[in-house]
Amino acid sequence: KYIAASPGMIETLKKAIFLNIKLEENSESIPAILIVGGPGTGKERLSKIIWLFTEDIFNKNTQPIEIKINMASIGALKPQKSLGDVLGEKLSQLYEDEKPLVIIFDELNSLSLEDQGMLLRLIENKDFSDIRLTNSISPENLKSKKILLIGIMNEDPELLTKTEKIMRIVSDEKLFGGIIGDILYDYFKHHLRRLREDLYFRFQRYGIIKIPELNERREDIPILFYNFLKRNGINNPIIEYEVFELLMDKSIQWPGNIRQLQAVAKEVSNRVTEGVELIDYFMVQEVLSNIGMIK
Repeated sequence: KYIAASPGMIETLKKAIFLNIKLEENSESIPAILIVGGPGTGKERLSKIIWLFTEDIFNKNTQPIEIKINMASIGALKPQKSLGDVLGEKLSQLYEDEKPLVIIFDELNSLSLEDQGMLLRLIENKDFSDIRLTNSISPENLKSKKILLIGIMNEDPELLTKTEKIMRIVSDEKLFGGIIGDILYDYFKHHLRRLREDLYFRFQRYGIIKIPELNERREDIPILFYNFLKRNGINNPIIEYEVFELLMDKSIQWPGNIRQLQAVAKEVSNRVTEGVELIDYFMVQEVLSNIGMIK
C-alpha cells in the first residue's frame, strides 16, 4: 500500500504507474529509472510500484527476482570492493529461469565515478564484462534476461552533475595550474559527491521521479497518521480534528518525512489508555513538545 491524498503525491504515483516500461529479452540496453527523495519519503516502496506496473510483470502476474545493493556500503567493505565485485556476487547466486530481474541501487549518489562508468556501460550496452561472476551464469545468459534497473538517491541529481562540472574546471591546467589546482582537485574529489552527466541523461531517457517532501504534501498527514496508529494496535482511533490541524501546521517541520511521522504516531500510541482510543490535542502537543518539534 502507498497512501496519498495530496495532489503532488498522487501525481508522483501516477507517473510511476504509467511509465510504460516494456522489458525485452535480448535487448541491447537496460531500462533505467531514477527515484529521488529525501530520507524517509518512501523511495523503496515507490520502486516496488514501478516494477509491479511494468508491462511484462503486471500482465503476466510474475514475481521478479529482486536484487538490492546499497552503494554507500560498497566503499566501507574490507577488503575494498568495486560495484563489479558486489553485483557479481549477487548475480552469481541466481539460477536459470525466465523470471524478470529487477536490480535496485540504493544511495546511487555514493557511487564512485569509476563505478558510475561501469554502470553506464551496463545500462547502455548490457555490458557485463566488468561484472565478476563466480559460477556458471555467463554474461550471455544475463544478456538474454529481461532486466529493469532502478536507482535511488536522496540528493538532487542536477546539483550533483554541476559538481562534476566543477571537477573538470579545477582540473584544467590553464585555469588552476600547479599546486593550487592539485589542492582544489584533491579536496573536491574527497568531499563532493558527483554524478556523471551521461549517466544522468541515460536515466532521463526512461524517467526521473522526484518524491515530494512531507512538508510539501501536508494533506497526506491525517490519513498517514491514522494508519500508523492502526498499525500500532489502535484499532479504532478517535482523533480530535484539532490534532490534524496541529500536525499540518506549517510551523511544524518534518525533515525526517514519513519516518518522523511514524515515530510521532508510535509515541502517541504508547500513551493511549487501554480501552480508550481517544487521541486528543493535548496528548499530541505534549509528544511534539517532548521531542523538540514545538516549543
